[in-house]
Amino acid sequence: MKFIIFLTITFILSSSIVFSQIDTSLKEFYPLKLGNLWQYRDQDNTLYTEQVVKEDTVLPNGKNYFYIKGYYFVRIDSALRILVYGSDPFDDCDTNNEYSIYRLNEPVGSIWKICHNWIDALCGPPYFMQYAGVTQLSNTKETVNILGVEFEIMRFYPGVYCYSENDTMWYYGDWLLARGLGIIREETIEGRYRYLTGAIIDGVTYGTIVAVEDIPETIPSIFLLEQNYPNPFNPTTIINYQLPTDNYVTIKVYNILGEEVATLVDGYETVGYKSVIFDGSNMSSGIYFIRMNAGPSSNSGQVYSDVKKIVLAK
Repeated sequence: MKFIIFLTITFILSSSIVFSQIDTSLKEFYPLKLGNLWQYRDQDNTLYTEQVVKEDTVLPNGKNYFYIKGYYFVRIDSALRILVYGSDPFDDCDTNNEYSIYRLNEPVGSIWKICHNWIDALCGPPYFMQYAGVTQLSNTKETVNILGVEFEIMRFYPGVYCYSENDTMWYYGDWLLARGLGIIREETIEGRYRYLTGAIIDGVTYGTIVAVEDIPETIPSIFLLEQNYPNPFNPTTIINYQLPTDNYVTIKVYNILGEEVATLVDGYETVGYKSVIFDGSNMSSGIYFIRMNAGPSSNSGQVYSDVKKIVLAK
C-alpha cells in the first residue's frame, strides 16, 4: 500500500480499546475530501500522486469508503481510526478486511499490535505502532514548518518484537501527520520512506505540484484497467477501472486454461472511475486472469482491451 505501500505488513485492530472523549476536529490530521491531492517522493526519488476521486463507495463489509486513486479505499471510523480496506491472504489476524495504521484519538504512549510481515525471519511476527505525541493532549503543541507553513503535527513510531530479545524495539523514524494537510512522512525499518512535496487541500495549494495537467480529474482521460488490490488475495479483491466515455463494458475472469469462470461486468456504463469486487470464495487457489473489453456494444469493434494476472491464495 502506498499508505505506506512500502510496508508489506498487515495490522490487527484491538478489541479492548476504550475511547473516552472524541474530538472530531482530529479528522483534520487526515483530510479526506473529494478532490484533495498529495504528491510524494520516495527513497528512489520517484514522484507519485494520490488523489481522492470517489466517496461513499460501499465494499463487501458494508462500510463506506473514499477511494484514493490507484492505491486504496480508506475511511475514518467513529473512534477516529484511519482504516484501509484490504488484507494479506497469508495473514490470519485482520478484522473486517481492514487494517489501521493511524489512530487519531489515542492517548500519548498508546501501543497497538501489527501482524505478519515478510521480515518475520529476523524477529517475530508481531509489529507495533506507538502514538508518540497527540499534541492536543500535551502541555505544549508541537509544530513543524512544512512546505513553508507551520502545521501542528502528530508523531508516531513503529516497532518490532524480537523473540531473541524478548522485547519490543522501537525505531524512531518519524511517521508524521499534519493538521489540515495529512501524511507528511513515513519511514520503514527496511530503510524505505516517502515525504510530502506538495498538496492541494480544499482548493489550497501547498508546496509545488508537478505536472498538474497530468493529475486525474473527476472525468478520466483514458481507458484503464488497474491491477487488482490486494494481490494475492483471499477471498475478495477490488478491481478498479476507468472510462473516459460512456461504453459497453465486459470484465470477465478466466483460469489458466482460458476458461471463463466469472463475469463481473457486462453492460453499458457511464463515464467515470469504477470498481468491482471479485469474490473467489468458491474457487481454488491459483492464478487467474481478468480481461476488460470496452466498445460501442457487446458485439461491435472494441476500443479498449486489457488483461491482468491475479493470484488467489487460500
